[in-house]
Amino acid sequence: MSRKASDSHHGLNDVIGFALLAVAVLLLVAQLSFDRNDLAFVHTPPNKPAVNWIGPFGAHLAYATFFIFGLAAYIFPFLLAAFGVGYITNFLSYFRERRLWFGLWSAVLIFSLSGLLDMMNGPLKSLRENVDAPGAGGWLGQTLFDFKLFGYDWGFWMFGSVGATIVYLALCFISLLFLTNFRLGGWIRRIFVGETFADIESEPDEEAA
Repeated sequence: MSRKASDSHHGLNDVIGFALLAVAVLLLVAQLSFDRNDLAFVHTPPNKPAVNWIGPFGAHLAYATFFIFGLAAYIFPFLLAAFGVGYITNFLSYFRERRLWFGLWSAVLIFSLSGLLDMMNGPLKSLRENVDAPGAGGWLGQTLFDFKLFGYDWGFWMFGSVGATIVYLALCFISLLFLTNFRLGGWIRRIFVGETFADIESEPDEEAA
């Protein structure tokens, strides 16, 4: 690749990275300043001006994420920021290099987290009511647990409450392993066994093996 083409490629990565970071900050601010009374279909008349720092757009954006994913929606800004940092710097660059693969595992993390939160709907009732979500895991969490197709039940309810919780936790942990490029296990061993970061970094890459 010529120097000019390489510079153009890096420049495009920088643009994508900063755009992702901007979207991440925008979404996080919209979620943190969310007030259900900004929405006309929730409260009449709605707040004017809107309480949400991103205005009516931010209120509707945050509501959409909360409705679909419940409290799991809070992970979206951090995933977007991680991808953005991966595009701009070498830190977390594996997000950029294998973006489709990590996009898939990000989806698995969000799905399993939504399901797990749906299992804790009772204790999290006040929080999910604050974001006006149908459940702590949103519409997705409810659907995963009670999914029906062609008149048959396919949802996680078939595992029972305890079994579904175990499966959700396992999927969360597996997706985190992939998203941290298999370093999560090393970080845990550092806490409980006393390995140094040098020991962790010297471990062979899983893909190379």
